[in-house]
Amino acid sequence: MASSIYIYDNMKEFERFYKGFLTEPMKKINIVDMYINDKSKLWIVTNTNQEKERPRLQKSLVHFRNGNIYGYQNDKTVLILHDKMKFNKKKMQLEFFPRFLRKPMLSWRVDRYFESTIPNKNKIIDYNMKFYDYEMDRINFILKND
Repeated sequence: MASSIYIYDNMKEFERFYKGFLTEPMKKINIVDMYINDKSKLWIVTNTNQEKERPRLQKSLVHFRNGNIYGYQNDKTVLILHDKMKFNKKKMQLEFFPRFLRKPMLSWRVDRYFESTIPNKNKIIDYNMKFYDYEMDRINFILKND
C-alpha cells in the first residue's frame, strides 16, 4: 500500500472523518519532526515506542518510530520548519519550502482534501496539527484557521 496525504480544513472535519477511531493509539500519532532527505524523500519522526527498529530508507516516505533519527542524518537532510509547508489547492500538491517564481524544494501529491463549507483563503499548514495514521500509512494535515 502506498502512503498518502490527506488535508483537512479544520479539526472538526478531521474528527468527522475519524469519528470512531480517535481513541485508537495507532490512528492518531503526533508527528514530532519532519525532514527532507536528498530532495526527494520525506522523513517523519514519531514517538510511538522505544523498540529498536531499522527504517526502510529506500521508500519515499520513511517513518522513524522511536524518535531516533540522529544516526541516519547527513548533510543533505533538511528540517521542515513551521512556516515552510503550503498547500497548493490549484495543483493539489503539498509544497515544502515554497519559493517565489521557482519550484519548491519538494512537492507531494495530495490524495484527498476535505473542504468545509466556509471558504478558507489561507492554505498554510498548521504545524502543531499533523498526525500519522500507522495502520493506513497516511499523513493527516490540518490547515491553519485564523
